[in-house]
Amino acid sequence: KNDNFISISSALEVDLTGQVCTDSKGYLFYSGIGDQVDFIRGSAMSKGGFSIIIIPSTAQNGKISSIVPHLSEGAGVATTRGDIDIIVTEYGIAEMRRKSIYQRVMELARIAHPKFRKNLIEEAKKRHYIFPDQLPPTTQDLLFLDQYHYSIKLTNEKTVDFRPLLPSDEFESRHFYYSLQEDSIYYRFFNKRKVFSRDMLQKQWAQVDYRRNMTIIGLMQLGKRKQIVAIGSYAEADEDCAEVAFLVKEKLHGMGIGSYLLEILETIAKENHYKQFLATVLAENRKMLNVFKKRYPSAKFLRSGSGEVDVEMPFK
Repeated sequence: KNDNFISISSALEVDLTGQVCTDSKGYLFYSGIGDQVDFIRGSAMSKGGFSIIIIPSTAQNGKISSIVPHLSEGAGVATTRGDIDIIVTEYGIAEMRRKSIYQRVMELARIAHPKFRKNLIEEAKKRHYIFPDQLPPTTQDLLFLDQYHYSIKLTNEKTVDFRPLLPSDEFESRHFYYSLQEDSIYYRFFNKRKVFSRDMLQKQWAQVDYRRNMTIIGLMQLGKRKQIVAIGSYAEADEDCAEVAFLVKEKLHGMGIGSYLLEILETIAKENHYKQFLATVLAENRKMLNVFKKRYPSAKFLRSGSGEVDVEMPFK
């Protein structure tokens, strides 16, 4: 009967699938399992509730990782992978609810200590949790990305949440691209692309350094899960300018998502010493050109003979 109930508890080990051990290191018991499971399942039954497992990324003075390929021999599963919502270390937050094993591996590797991330990915490959050609997440500390979370309430009362693209978003971004109409794909990529390969999408997030190159995704609750409804990026073109592009799901056009996404990208670009955006847009893509005109009244629009418009957008 308690809405918005949040359970917070700790663990000794978490494996890459989300299984949690709270009472032992291998065969050596430290405690009983306590009432963690009761609180976690209670929060799951609470309207608006969720559970959080907090664990340091390392143990034994940094010698071993607390996020492991598999639980230690003799360790018991106090909380199953099916009960987990969120796992937190000092390196970030991993959202586990309704995630596949592949997505869980990428989420947990990202919040592991940087010196163990590559090994965790290699161990996951051996167990066939992820693809053999999977790239490891960056070793840089990404806690600063927490400041790049935004949201906008639409005229239809729906909310779109924005945050940086992460490696675990690979499948969702693929679903987004395949859900778009042919014209949207053509306007964005200047060709009628039919296939969005793993190689292409891996390279997309691998090239994002979250400073000179950034990708922001917009997510909306559709059914029981959040789905990507917008993707916007900027990429370094020169020392003080970046090329910008974005896509919004067609049924959400005209609701201000593109303009808001452009504002977010500009804010982050300014922090990273850019002074203007550049873009190349097909002349018939009037919606995109109008978004740029509205945001940058002093923008320069230079039409080429090939039906493209080069846009220069200095920041205020």
